Amino acid sequence: KVSLESFDIAQENEVETVKVFPNPGTHKMTIALPSSVAYSSYDIYDLNGALVKKGAIEKNQKYVAVTIDQLQSGLYLMTVKNENGDSETRKIMKE
Repeated sequence: KVSLESFDIAQENEVETVKVFPNPGTHKMTIALPSSVAYSSYDIYDLNGALVKKGAIEKNQKYVAVTIDQLQSGLYLMTVKNENGDSETRKIMKE
């Protein structure tokens, strides 16, 4: 028997991480941000560690559209920073 309460807790935990979609992407990606933390910026690095794009995130913004047209096809690392200085990194692919 599955408790509905435990299911609700699992769903809440799923939305408490940074998500990037569509991944892979071609023209634009969206960063979905958890509501429990205030985020301040994002950086995209190529696999050599070079910064290739960065942007600001407005306070209380929950979705950020990122244009990736100028990036060459390949793998990148996107780091999303919160106001406390902590960060989360996601692998993204540009098609």
